[in-house]
Amino acid sequence: MRIVVFLVSFVFFLQCCTVSSPSSINQETTKVPGISIPISWFSELNGDFSFANNWEYATGIKINNYNQIICSECSTRAARMLDRRQKISADSMDVFYKEVDSTRHYFSLESRCTAKDWEESNFVSVRKYGGFIIEGNTVSKGNSFCNLFFRIKDDFVTSWIYYKPEGSESKIYSLKEGKFFMDRNAFDKGILKVKFSFVFYNPENSLKALYWSGKIKSKISNF
Repeated sequence: MRIVVFLVSFVFFLQCCTVSSPSSINQETTKVPGISIPISWFSELNGDFSFANNWEYATGIKINNYNQIICSECSTRAARMLDRRQKISADSMDVFYKEVDSTRHYFSLESRCTAKDWEESNFVSVRKYGGFIIEGNTVSKGNSFCNLFFRIKDDFVTSWIYYKPEGSESKIYSLKEGKFFMDRNAFDKGILKVKFSFVFYNPENSLKALYWSGKIKSKISNF
């Protein structure tokens, strides 16, 4: 009888360990530096979001002398479909545009920042995971050393700046305070439309404000 009781207790102990271990690991790997601030919801967020009407082609895409969208940085397969005049032959048109990104990429970000080595970006990537968890980050065409990240969960948002200069170690500047105004109607349609103003801790110079502010209008992937 004692042996049976011991075995039951031992099995229960193993089950508890199996359940609790992944939870503690997830808590460690999903920590985000800095504070979280409440989202201010608006049924219709006012402001000038006309930047979202602007667009550009992907990097390495241009218009040739025949008004065709071609690549200046082509794959080997795409390059073979261009003649010496850099013109696409009519019978290669469909195949060429399966190989080359000829779409218009509409702007999704307008912002300004006081971080060192900051370069303006016109794009932000926004994704949804599971329930109400949304993550986003700025997307730069060049080799930007400075990028903005944010995470939305349970009507709160946190943000941080990731700074990685060439040849140096990376740094993370955590959120100190801020405001985040969000359009409810746009969100219900799978669009993140917000005005934000973030202030970050600046350990290198506490007297200089480190902020990132602007507007976002972007489709939410996996919405």
